Amino acid sequence: MDMRKAKRLKRIGMMNLNGNMKLGGWNKKPCVRIDSEGNFTVYQSIAEAGKANGVYSTNICRCCKGKSKNAGGYRWFYEDDKKWFEEIKK
Repeated sequence: MDMRKAKRLKRIGMMNLNGNMKLGGWNKKPCVRIDSEGNFTVYQSIAEAGKANGVYSTNICRCCKGKSKNAGGYRWFYEDDKKWFEEIKK
């Protein structure tokens, strides 16, 4: 397939996408928010947690990966990461 045909197919495909069609979410991972008192809340995705708490999802993701300590005044962990159990026990 030549490049012109590939570009045309891509353009046609993009035009046919519905505006409210959600393409994301296939790779979402549950995350846990821990506040200063040790209370925790589980969210189905980082994007959902960001919208619910008014925190950028990029910052939450950095916390879950261990690149920063907190975001929005909360500690964040992936749910399958066992480190957050230790945070609750403190």
